Amino acid sequence: MKKINYTLILLLAVFFSNCKKETTQADLCQGVICLNGGNCVNGDCNCPLQWTGSDCSQEKVPIKMKVGNIKITTFPPTTTSGAGWDIFDGPDVYIVISRNNTSEYESGFVEDLTGNYTWSSNFEFSDPTATYSISVYDYDDGLSTDDFMGGINFTPYRPGEKFPTSFTLDCGNCVVSFQFTDVTYFHS
Repeated sequence: MKKINYTLILLLAVFFSNCKKETTQADLCQGVICLNGGNCVNGDCNCPLQWTGSDCSQEKVPIKMKVGNIKITTFPPTTTSGAGWDIFDGPDVYIVISRNNTSEYESGFVEDLTGNYTWSSNFEFSDPTATYSISVYDYDDGLSTDDFMGGINFTPYRPGEKFPTSFTLDCGNCVVSFQFTDVTYFHS
């Protein structure tokens, strides 16, 4: 029978048991899934500013929003009685955005508008979760009260839509509709 050198076996066992596998970044992040542009760092998701949660799946509510352009896409061509907005030509259209019955934005008017028009606004919603209204008026040169053409109440921030850079405002029974473009969201 061969003689086994127990000392050598014992030394090899001690040597190999003291070797620790070094944990790497790849090991810590194995199986970790980070959504919405997040990336794994030391086993945890590092989320972009607008996302939170263990896997970056929860939207953060923005502290403000900026809209670069506001396009009117629909407005009534005539009054409810069927008459034209102005006696001799088309309506002189402008829009007003308000919150709590206080005007926060008023565009200049566009004379004799017959189709779509885009205002470059750079308007900031200071509270994107509040209810705002956008109204369309026919400017009447100070000769009489400007004519209300229609309006929509809305909340600018829409949870679950993943921060679109444009959105449409319309509704089934609305006589006006709009498109907001170049939308930017600000987070703390």
